[in-house]
Amino acid sequence: GAQMNVYQNSVNTFSSLGNVYGIFVNGGTLVNIYQHQNNPSVSANNYSIYGLVSSGANTFSTALRIAGGTTSNVYSNNIYNISNLFSGTFTGLVEGISLTAGTTNTVYNNTIGKLTAPNASSLDAIRGIDVYLATASMTNKIYFNSVYLDAVSIGTNFGTSAVYQVSSATAT
Repeated sequence: GAQMNVYQNSVNTFSSLGNVYGIFVNGGTLVNIYQHQNNPSVSANNYSIYGLVSSGANTFSTALRIAGGTTSNVYSNNIYNISNLFSGTFTGLVEGISLTAGTTNTVYNNTIGKLTAPNASSLDAIRGIDVYLATASMTNKIYFNSVYLDAVSIGTNFGTSAVYQVSSATAT
């Protein structure tokens, strides 16, 4: 696989009854996903992932998912207003950043907020950063991120996580 740079994109305002992903990466030797460089003339507000809405029961509303690749660097992204509007027993997820595969994933200096599932009945309906898979050959480095959780739900047993790590004896 080749090097892939995904940067300075504005991904916003779409909805579906199925899964909704702002950016979905499923491979590459070196993947860099960022919204602004160290350039004072570039505003992070101009390059953001926001306004993604799913309304299905077992669906994902995810701003950014890494589902494969050797080395992935996810940094300086502004992620907000990611929602699932399904009413009832909810087994899907609302996620800011999701790591489900990859050899080395580095996630840093991201701002995540306004993740909502206002009707969800789930103990962990919202995850700011979701490390969904962890194996002995997978290294996840997560640091200097800001996750703001203020979601509420009319559902019972509603819960959120700023950073979620799947249970694993080999997680790193």
